This record gives sequence, structure tokens and C-alpha cells, in this order.
Amino acid sequence: MLVQQAGQWVQLSRLAKSETHGRKGKGNESIMSGTELSLFTFFMEYRGGTYISQVKARDYSASPRIWVEELDTSPISPLEKDFKKKLRKSLDDFELIVPIEGIVNTWACSFVHVKGITVHLTKTSQ
Repeated sequence: MLVQQAGQWVQLSRLAKSETHGRKGKGNESIMSGTELSLFTFFMEYRGGTYISQVKARDYSASPRIWVEELDTSPISPLEKDFKKKLRKSLDDFELIVPIEGIVNTWACSFVHVKGITVHLTKTSQ
């Protein structure tokens, strides 16, 4: 399991076909000054790997765009051509964030232009 700390990747433990990366929402505070920001944790399953990262956003509906912009794709291999461009296009064309029934502060997010991707997000206590 890999976690990004102070700009460096640190291996915590080894999991089969699983990598984790975390990234605090850098710069969001200046974009949304005067707005209370919440921490959101994203769980992305893609091509046999699980990738976990965090962003700060004003609410759950704003968090996917921030996540796409801040997502560090360097540990994801193999990466589909134009991966981030397709994530952005999915948000522009068909943004769908659905609450997970029976689970508080947790949603599924659809990225229709990327094949084989599953993304869930949860509002995380700090």
C-alpha cells in the first residue's frame, strides 16, 4: 500500500494488485475562501488496482471536479490514453453522483467515458 506523505511515496504494506495514494486538497482553501471545506475520501478501482485519495471541497457535489484535477496518476499502470481528459469529459457530459442507500455521507460517482472504473466517495471526519 502506498501513501503520499510530504510529496514522497511511502510503502505501508504490500497488497496484491492494490495501491493506495493519498493527497490533501492543496490550494482549495484559496479557491473557496470564506467557505467551510470538508474532507472527502475517494476510492477508485481501476484495472485491478485500488487507489485512495483525499480532497477538500465545499460539498460532495463539488468534490469530483477537484479530485479529477488533483489526482496523481503516476502510480496507476497501465493507464488508459487520455485518462484525465476522459474523467473531465465524463463530468462535463454526464455528471452523476448517487448516494449509497443506507450508508451516511457516501456516494458512487459515474465516469462514463472511462472503461472499467468504479469510484466511490465519502465525507470524512477530520
